Amino acid sequence: MSITPEEFYKSLNYWEQLNLKTNLLKNTYPNLELAELKSKALDLPDEQAIYNLKSLIFSVN
Repeated sequence: MSITPEEFYKSLNYWEQLNLKTNLLKNTYPNLELAELKSKALDLPDEQAIYNLKSLIFSVN
């Protein structure tokens, strides 16, 4: 049984979602400090985070 990126994201609590967003943004902004990444993560809509997660998954496959 597999889980979709949307289901995975929605199964996370607030802090896990924030950490995931921060980690996804590290790929886009590798030179930013952690505090700046967290700030951007707070502003990142959930739909964009899910899109970024899908992009990461499909780039690995």
